[in-house]
Amino acid sequence: MSVSRDHTLKVCDLESGSELRTLQGHSRAVNGVAVSADGRRVVHASGNKTLKVWDLDSGRELRTMEGHSWAVYGVTVSAHRRRVVSASQDTTLKVWDLETGALVATFTCDAEVLCCAIAARRIAAGDQVGRLHFLSLELKEDNN
Repeated sequence: MSVSRDHTLKVCDLESGSELRTLQGHSRAVNGVAVSADGRRVVHASGNKTLKVWDLDSGRELRTMEGHSWAVYGVTVSAHRRRVVSASQDTTLKVWDLETGALVATFTCDAEVLCCAIAARRIAAGDQVGRLHFLSLELKEDNN
C-alpha cells in the first residue's frame, strides 16, 4: 500500500511489486493506511477529515467515517476487536466500529495527534509536541 498527496491509495502485490489497483475517493491527501488482520479491509485517513473503508479483494468502497473536525493523520485497526482508531489534527483520537462505521469513543489530547497504534485494549498515540499517550479502551460489550 502507498498513500499519496494525489488523493489516492495504491494497492500493490507484495511478491511482484506490481500495482493491483488504485483506490480513489478523498478530496485531499491520503495521510495514513491500515489493513485489517484478516486482510479483507483497508482503512485510510485523509486531510478531508474522513476515513474510508474498502473491501481489498474487490476494491469497492464500503463506507466513509466522518466525525473529525480537522485532517486525520493516522489510523490503525485492532487485531481481533474489529476496531479502528484514528488520530487527528483536531487533537482527538476516535475509536470506530470497523464493520458499521459507528463512532464508539473519543479521547481528547493536548495537541494534534499524529499517529496511533492499538494492541488488545491499549491505545498508544503520539502528539505534535512529542508526548506519548497511553489509553485503555474498555467497552460494555467486553463485559459479556
